[in-house]
Amino acid sequence: MYRFFSENIPDEKGIIVIDGPDHNHLKNSLRIRISEKIQIVSNDIIYDVEISEILEDCIKTKIINIDEKSYESPLSIHLYQGYCKGDKMDFIIQKAVELGVDEITPLLTNRTVVKIKEGKAQSKIKRFEKIIEEAAKQSKRKNIPIIHPPLSLGQLEVQDEYTIVAYEEEEESLKTILETDSINSVNVIIGPEGGFEKEEIEKLQGMGARSVSIGNRILRAETAALALLSILQYEKGDLN
Repeated sequence: MYRFFSENIPDEKGIIVIDGPDHNHLKNSLRIRISEKIQIVSNDIIYDVEISEILEDCIKTKIINIDEKSYESPLSIHLYQGYCKGDKMDFIIQKAVELGVDEITPLLTNRTVVKIKEGKAQSKIKRFEKIIEEAAKQSKRKNIPIIHPPLSLGQLEVQDEYTIVAYEEEEESLKTILETDSINSVNVIIGPEGGFEKEEIEKLQGMGARSVSIGNRILRAETAALALLSILQYEKGDLN
């Protein structure tokens, strides 16, 4: 069943109107028909609805059920991802949303290869927002995760928050700290291609971040992000 996010709320008759780009997508791309069923998420409530009218400027739907099931993890995760080149960043963002992250911030580090040209940052954020919304729909998220503008490591502030950073030279394992620490909110910091320089790790540790190992093998940036998120959701979230 297709899922759409909407700011429109039901009227007194249980009708929710779909307009704008979603109206066009339903009508012209999906060629939706009267009586077909979709889901609409509005104000954090999931509605099962039936298409009742297809008009030139909107589609009217009738509520047939309210889905009370929670699709969000009890563990709140903010992913700070070292900016990767090409479509790797798109892939990481898409899969991070599927794995339940709540916020994503691209991180610019000493080894970041990508150079964001002046005036291009906003268009990249728009692209990421589209990827996030599509991934949230596909994975039946109740909320659309937030994408923040890129930050340099010098702009990062995580002093008062539980934060872990993946570091290949660290001996303390993620498993060890998860066995001893009780957490319901965590910042996850992953480096770009090439990882972090030692001085950057020391800076993060100075902010209170705990560097952790996620195994003896060296993982690509995109693999490290998904491995760490999966472990966190299995141990402390809802991936079980």
